[in-house]
Amino acid sequence: MLDAAVRLMRPDEGTRLKAFIVTRPPAPPAPTLLADLQHWIDRELSTPERPKAIRFGAQLPVTPSGKAADWSLHD
Repeated sequence: MLDAAVRLMRPDEGTRLKAFIVTRPPAPPAPTLLADLQHWIDRELSTPERPKAIRFGAQLPVTPSGKAADWSLHD
């Protein structure tokens, strides 16, 4: 993993956490990576700490000015 961000879901998305993960090439296929990550999350984090949704991308979402930005769960 190169970078990650975790934030609260927007009200229309839910009331839990969501995570955005930037992987280090060569990364395993997203389904494999997600399963491995979910196993680690379930083992290491308490229920309130666990992201309910996880997205992968080439870089963290940023605004045009380069500041951290929110992301959609379904892009």
